[in-house]
Amino acid sequence: MNPSLQLASTRLRHQYAQLDQVAQNQANNTTPGYVARDSGYRNGEFATWLRQRQGAVADTSRGMDLALQEGAYLKVETNDGVRFTRRGDLRLNDQRQLVVGQGFPVLGESGSPIVVDDPNPLITKDGSVISQGRLVDKIARVHLEDIRFMDGEGTLIHPDQTQNYSADAREINTGVLEASNVDAVEEQTNVVALMHRASVFSECMKTIDKVNDKAISELSRGRS
Repeated sequence: MNPSLQLASTRLRHQYAQLDQVAQNQANNTTPGYVARDSGYRNGEFATWLRQRQGAVADTSRGMDLALQEGAYLKVETNDGVRFTRRGDLRLNDQRQLVVGQGFPVLGESGSPIVVDDPNPLITKDGSVISQGRLVDKIARVHLEDIRFMDGEGTLIHPDQTQNYSADAREINTGVLEASNVDAVEEQTNVVALMHRASVFSECMKTIDKVNDKAISELSRGRS
């Protein structure tokens, strides 16, 4: 393939990949604790990374809603192992486990899912979970200084198994909920810019094709 055509084709493919990422961010604009993804060129290579930004916090007056300090994350149990999340819309599942909105059990400092005896447990600022006047466990939290180049999807961040993460003992705010860190205006601006660049690269490919076709046609006439 013509090197110029190949470059334009690669850049066009990357523009569409970025548009897909923006669409995913927009679709999760109202998902509590969702971590937006950004993509682009880093060190000359196309890459995707997590957005290092806290979402807006709003009052809900619901005792099982919580928001963490910046850089703090809950530990939840998934089918693929422990993951970190800032999603704070807690509830109880059928097993009386404390879970985040999408159903993953919240881990306590004991290392096990937190199981309570009543439908309205008290969560204190230090993460203690009180059920029927009894301390059941404390919500485990870790501190992540920089998440940008960690793996993750949706509201979940994958721990690096080679790293030891420090515990986060700062206060938990209850009765409030952190939204996604998606900025709707920013994402729409990104769509416009990406569509424009995609159009430019598409036109470049058409121009290169025309030049190639003309060169081949002239070469053919010269040989006849």
